Amino acid sequence: TTVHTAQKDDWFVVWSGKARQADYLIVLFTPEYKGRFTEALWMEAQCVHELHEKGTAVYIYKPDDKDDKTMNEGDGMKPAEVYMNLQDGVKSMGSFSEWWDFCLNNHPNALVAAAAVSGEGAAA
Repeated sequence: TTVHTAQKDDWFVVWSGKARQADYLIVLFTPEYKGRFTEALWMEAQCVHELHEKGTAVYIYKPDDKDDKTMNEGDGMKPAEVYMNLQDGVKSMGSFSEWWDFCLNNHPNALVAAAAVSGEGAAA
């Protein structure tokens, strides 16, 4: 979410309207994104998923992440790859399914449900 829209009550209307007009969407699937997956990011993710299902090109940009045990050092994407793919008209980049699985398992309601199942949300 960019600063110019995040400060207004109607930020999502503005953001999703711009997303619906875009030919390409790029998700920065970074450690910061993963560590701060808020309700706002969940709302954006649902919109990105919907647009992807309708055919909008979506790039899931995942740079090196030393804490991600599924990737080796140097396996992360480079900004130049995004540029080249855009220039070549490539319609997808990165693992959409990995990103979407993350979203489904980490959105605020999923975390509340998981806590309730594990007993963390139970009253003492």
